[in-house]
Amino acid sequence: MNWWTWRGRHRRQPPLFQLGRVCVSEPARLALHHADVPLGDLLMRHQHGDWGRIDALDVRQNALGLRLGLRLRSSYTLRANPPDPDASVTVWVITTPNRKTTTVFLPREIFDDTSNDHND
Repeated sequence: MNWWTWRGRHRRQPPLFQLGRVCVSEPARLALHHADVPLGDLLMRHQHGDWGRIDALDVRQNALGLRLGLRLRSSYTLRANPPDPDASVTVWVITTPNRKTTTVFLPREIFDDTSNDHND
């Protein structure tokens, strides 16, 4: 979807929830910079219920999260600018159940555990 088209469509609608304090990891900040995507655009999409590329289970969990005040998660794929088919990165945006904090980070920051590297 074209970013400019998306931005115009949701500017007139109120957000679905508050973001609270926004925290951005350094790897996510660099990915946004290299993809030439403003942080505000991702936050606006997240806040208006455009969850990006998530599966059906996460869509249902987010719908429940909106109603019951639970955690909300979005996942966006960013492509390098200029476009490079081999250079894409996924960014997650997660808002806590109490809506006090929204964190933007790369999933690999959680799942890549280099502390267990062994030189066998």
